[in-house]
Amino acid sequence: MRNHVFQIKHDALLKIIEQTDSSFIAATKQGDICYVNKGAEKLLEIQADQETLPNLEEFIFPDFKREYQKFVQSVFSASQSFHCIITVQSTSGKLSPVIAECMAVDPNLCYIWMTEIKAHSSHTNTRLSQLLFYKSVIENLHEGVAILDATGSFTYTNEACQDIFEATADQMMAMKILDFVDPGNWKRMNQLNTHLSVGEKSSHEVVVKTFSGLRKFLNITLSPLLNEKKELTDSLAIIRDISDSRNQEAKMVARLEIEEIIAQIATSFLNVTSYTLNKAIDMALAKMGKYYKVDRTNLFLFSDENRYFSNTNEWCAVGIASQKENLQLLPVQIFPWMMEKLNAFEIFLVPAVKDMPPAAKAEKEILEYQEIKTAFVLPVHLNNTLLGYIGIDSVTHYHIWEDSDIQALSTLAVIFGNAIARVNYETRLNQINKKLNKIVVKRTREIEKITEINQ
Repeated sequence: MRNHVFQIKHDALLKIIEQTDSSFIAATKQGDICYVNKGAEKLLEIQADQETLPNLEEFIFPDFKREYQKFVQSVFSASQSFHCIITVQSTSGKLSPVIAECMAVDPNLCYIWMTEIKAHSSHTNTRLSQLLFYKSVIENLHEGVAILDATGSFTYTNEACQDIFEATADQMMAMKILDFVDPGNWKRMNQLNTHLSVGEKSSHEVVVKTFSGLRKFLNITLSPLLNEKKELTDSLAIIRDISDSRNQEAKMVARLEIEEIIAQIATSFLNVTSYTLNKAIDMALAKMGKYYKVDRTNLFLFSDENRYFSNTNEWCAVGIASQKENLQLLPVQIFPWMMEKLNAFEIFLVPAVKDMPPAAKAEKEILEYQEIKTAFVLPVHLNNTLLGYIGIDSVTHYHIWEDSDIQALSTLAVIFGNAIARVNYETRLNQINKKLNKIVVKRTREIEKITEINQ
């Protein structure tokens, strides 16, 4: 029998174990039961001397099996004891909520003490018993649920809460809720605690930084937990991740802001002339650069039948060196990768210049010379005529562009294209008119001379 082998190795310990009121179980890492004391016999409704003892996992109520498996894994991977709250189901089907404490005594054997929660009368175990009653529901909630002690330390978290904070249960147990809250929101947490102190439930939205450093918006509702004397002992926290809705709101606000900026720019280009075009372009590049917090915005225009391009307009953030003088009359044939995209009127983003493909060797070299980390290029054209392109550079950081940003900047490229084409047309028209005027003046003088001669 497995019991007999176990008794020979641990005979001295068994005399003590047999006298305890708690249920004691010795089991292998795989869950095979090696020994049970009288308390465990009663709890599980099995006999220690039966020929074959079931696997311990057979007695774990299904709703708690995943937590139990994690529990055992933690025991054998760390040199310390662990405890958890689970429900066991006896051979006859009787359910018993227990506090299980376990420690590994060698790489393949552990000791487990199980104490029925109903046997305890302290306020802590009363709270745990209440929690256990709803545990199967709580563990399946999509909302985070946590118990906080008087210091704000986590004493219980469900899986949804752990997911929200991107931490394991053990990591959460070592933290206080204020450890996650942005210092700018500590005042709001103090307001929650003020309501708790007078037995009131309250909610607040706060910004937190998760265990991995991710910034999130949470709605935290704290409810007081009282003992039999109606004294505040702990608090129940319901935690909802509202980051998606807040981010959507922020995106909507941002979209309205950029639409207003685009509208202002479009208005400023309505009556633009050859004399005011450069000023309007400079102002537009500055507005977009400041709004998107990039380091440099440029306009490049083609010349000499699109054989060359030059940086005609540039805006730079404070502390960013100008590159305009270095980017004049550049031959298009040395940048085949970029020109292929521009000639197809393709907007293209280079998230990381260092990762540009071998085909973009020349483009990569000139961007790295300017210390650019992220580049964003939008062709400026009218109908099927390529006029130039807008370049947006991030030097100090890698910039992340959203689809809504691309849409807004595409509108800017259209505004530039229409304005440049219109000014070019008006310039050519003025040049033709000047030529015609010269011809008319010349012909008028010739006619006047002929008239004088005839007279």
